Amino acid sequence: MQNADQPIKIIVISSDLLMSDYLKTILDSQKFVVEAAEPTPDGIAETRKLSPDLFVVDELDSGMDIPNTCQTIRQYSIMPIMVISSNHKSGLVEQTLDAGADEYLIKPVPGSVLIAHLNTLARRALAEKEAALSIVHGGNQKPDQLGLLAY
Repeated sequence: MQNADQPIKIIVISSDLLMSDYLKTILDSQKFVVEAAEPTPDGIAETRKLSPDLFVVDELDSGMDIPNTCQTIRQYSIMPIMVISSNHKSGLVEQTLDAGADEYLIKPVPGSVLIAHLNTLARRALAEKEAALSIVHGGNQKPDQLGLLAY
């Protein structure tokens, strides 16, 4: 995500092809680009080459270890991770967030709510990236030029 005009690349890690297709359908193709990855070690490793702006981890009954998946992603990416799951066992949400997820939504999630959460994560990721670039380039830009509030 270099600027607000470029599409946001989302990698959906899911064993459910319908979920990836659903996201491709509901997300504005001008703003989001959705690519799918298998919830396997090889599938997750492949996402490293794709440089996504956001990750969506969709948990089904595939036996996928959600916290481990988030930890694996965190080994190579600082981009936001959203988990969508029907599993809300005691402690799993907290464990997943502690493992690196930024959001944990319980299914079913209305499309408009999902889009709102993705937009929030995308705005935050863009602001963080622009702030980091500002620091690297000597901090010549003011926070308000980056879309950040000055404190």
